[in-house]
Amino acid sequence: MIKNKFKNKEKLEDELVDRIVSLIKESNIQKKKTSILFSGGSTPSGLLEKLSDVKLNWSKVKVGLVDDRMVDVENKFSNAKMIQELFISKIKKLPPQFYPLVFDHENENENTKQLNKIIDEIGIPDITILGMGSDGHFASLFPRNKKSERGLLLNNRNAFCYTTAPSEPKERISFTWSFLRKSANLFLFITGEEKMALIDLIYKRDELPIDSFLIDDEITPEIFWAP
Repeated sequence: MIKNKFKNKEKLEDELVDRIVSLIKESNIQKKKTSILFSGGSTPSGLLEKLSDVKLNWSKVKVGLVDDRMVDVENKFSNAKMIQELFISKIKKLPPQFYPLVFDHENENENTKQLNKIIDEIGIPDITILGMGSDGHFASLFPRNKKSERGLLLNNRNAFCYTTAPSEPKERISFTWSFLRKSANLFLFITGEEKMALIDLIYKRDELPIDSFLIDDEITPEIFWAP
């Protein structure tokens, strides 16, 4: 695991934008299509806005979400709404293909049917940008939640799972860790001393979901951190 530490969030975003764009260009040459998954929340908002300013043939990029809340797409808590407003809608020429996780927020079975139809379209991500909460959760895989525990299992054959968050809106959908860890390039984007302390004190605290990311010897993820 590589830890990249920056003086401030803006420098972090600039470096991560450069890395993402470089990886997209490289992948487009090799595969003609690149898939990237973004996390929700407030942390990546600046990153998304900066990426939307990059002159790139975004039509060759498949954009998806690491997780989302099971709410209507127009709900203020929707990650799909956020990424549409901060990123997708700002790319007027040759925008990327966007693949949401929520199609029917009131019925998990119907939502699963719709999502299964496009899961192969997303494919194994070339780039995944994860975030982390102060409670040590990432994606929508939370501590002390049985559904999340199953979503963290390495032998879970499902690409996604439904979980329950400790705060409203509680009903969530998330890609499983067994799926996310297959990403060709896996980044954890975090800010604040508290979150880095959780990572640095891994062996001096109770086990948390993020530990699945931190102790996986078969992957080489990178952490991008700023105070």
